[in-house]
Amino acid sequence: MLIKDTSINKDRLGYISCLSHLSIRVRAIKIAIAHDIAESLAGDIAPSQGMSKKDKYQLELEAINRLVQTLESSAEGLKIKEYWEEYEDCQTSEAKFVKDLDKFEMIVQAHEYEIRHGLTLESFFSSTKGKFDHPEVKAWVEQLYSDRALESKMPKFLKSGKVVLVLQGRYAGRKAVIVKNYDEGTSARPYPHAIVAGVEKYPLKVTKAMSKKKIAKRSKVKPFIKVVNYNHIMPTRYNLDIDLKAVVSPETFKEGTQRFTAKKAIKTQFEERYNSGKNRWFFQKLRF
Repeated sequence: MLIKDTSINKDRLGYISCLSHLSIRVRAIKIAIAHDIAESLAGDIAPSQGMSKKDKYQLELEAINRLVQTLESSAEGLKIKEYWEEYEDCQTSEAKFVKDLDKFEMIVQAHEYEIRHGLTLESFFSSTKGKFDHPEVKAWVEQLYSDRALESKMPKFLKSGKVVLVLQGRYAGRKAVIVKNYDEGTSARPYPHAIVAGVEKYPLKVTKAMSKKKIAKRSKVKPFIKVVNYNHIMPTRYNLDIDLKAVVSPETFKEGTQRFTAKKAIKTQFEERYNSGKNRWFFQKLRF
């Protein structure tokens, strides 16, 4: 897919503004803008599309030539082409800097996507490793690698037994407990997610004056089970020492009858826990 975008990349211009030498900074900005103009006309072609460098170069060259023709071969149009060719030749220090920024910007976006969606996009980092030349950009890259490595060593706190709050969907605001977590995702769901079991309908308040039949009726729990993205749950400091792994698994969600059986078993365990007086806080509805 060709991404048509006529806007100039503001992140790259922001990085260029960090350059200390004014003359280098101004020329680098012009080169970056010329490069972005070519991409906006030809389309920002991703490496995954399999287009060769030669074909990509030819596509952008044709786009630049059309631009020069539109501008009636004016001095401004020819200057844009000159800056674009300088970027493609990558011989001057300014062109090398902008070229490095292009690669750096890609891994920054990949890192942001990793954080936002909980993915591991190693191919973006391995494909650019060792290919940076400008000292300032190399320093930024090393810092990014360091931050990324530190994040990967952070302790995992979304584990089985952790009590969470569901943030989106029909069960938003409901308490749930993680049954099984998948930090690296699966082939069916390639993102960090967890199987959770929660309380859809909480027990109602009971008093001593009520009959045993009424108390039993008001002490019922209606559970739910769900596969949920890590981004859609909020962990709490609490844990629930209840093991539901034998009851719920990824296969449970393939058939309606399996879901019904699993929820029935969870309902029994939840009600036993509630009636025993343990973990009463888990069965209390949140008030907003």
